[in-house]
Amino acid sequence: MQPAFRPPPERVDLYSRSWSAGRVFHLCMVVVCMIILVPVLGVAVFGMLSFVSPAAGVTGGILVWLLAEVAMLFTLLRVVRSAAWLEGGVLVVRTAFATRRCDLASATDAALESVLSSPTLMPMPGGGMVAAGGGQRIPVLSVSDGPGRKPVRLRLVEPYRGRGKQLPAPKLIALADALRSGQRAPWNEPVQHAVAGLHAMAANPAAG
Repeated sequence: MQPAFRPPPERVDLYSRSWSAGRVFHLCMVVVCMIILVPVLGVAVFGMLSFVSPAAGVTGGILVWLLAEVAMLFTLLRVVRSAAWLEGGVLVVRTAFATRRCDLASATDAALESVLSSPTLMPMPGGGMVAAGGGQRIPVLSVSDGPGRKPVRLRLVEPYRGRGKQLPAPKLIALADALRSGQRAPWNEPVQHAVAGLHAMAANPAAG
C-alpha cells in the first residue's frame, strides 16, 4: 500500500545548486585540459604527422585540437549548467545546451530504467584519450506528458557526489507525489509502476 498522497511543494531542487568539492574538481580538470592538455595533444599529433608531410602535421594538429576543445567545451557547459528541479508538478531538467520540461501531473507514460553511465574522455599529454569514470549502472526516470512527445530523462543520482549517490528520499517522494497528483481512475499502469518504484528506492537507499 502506497503512502498517502501529498501535494508537491512549490519548488524542489533535485540536484543541489551548491558548488560541491566534486563539482569544483570536475570544473578545474576540464579547464586544465582546455588550457594545457588539449594544446599539448595538438602539438603531439602535429609532431607525429610531420614525418609524413608538414601540411599533414599542421592540418592534423589543428583538427585534433579543435575537436578536443569542442569536446571539453561541451563538458564544461555540462558541469556548469547541469540542474534539475520540480516547479510544483513540473519536472525541469537542464543540460549543457537545453532545458526540458514535463508536467508530471499530466504524464501519459513513465518508466524507471537502469542505464550504464558513459565515461568522460580526457586527453593525455602524450596523445590519445583516457576514459575517466563510467561503467556504473544508475537509475533513470523517463517521463512523457503527451503522445509522440520525446521523454524527459532524469538521472536519479546526485551529480558530482561520489560514485552515483542516489537522490535523497524526500526528493524521490516529491517526484512520486508529483506523478500521482494527476492520476485518476482508470489508473495509468506505467505511471503507477514508476510511483511504486520511486517509493521503493526512497525506502531502501542502499539498493540504489
